[in-house]
Amino acid sequence: MNNNKDKKEMIQFIASLVVLLVGIVFVFLGFYAVPIGEIHYSVITVFGMFLTFVGAIWQIDVKYEFKTREMFNKFRNEGDFHQNDEN
Repeated sequence: MNNNKDKKEMIQFIASLVVLLVGIVFVFLGFYAVPIGEIHYSVITVFGMFLTFVGAIWQIDVKYEFKTREMFNKFRNEGDFHQNDEN
């Protein structure tokens, strides 16, 4: 049973690396599409989707969700959000 889990995790990791590399290649190829030197917004959108997929596989989303929530609670408790309104 554990061997199947290890295989599944390895396949997911390899797939995420492939998707990440393909996304990076797409961004660089976007420089050479007409008009040369500008990356079309669709290329950036697809790259963002690729990064979201890779982040979900690597469980980055959960880690940073907790960090973001922790920072928000810290600022809310210190009152930093409303300091500029008083000036």
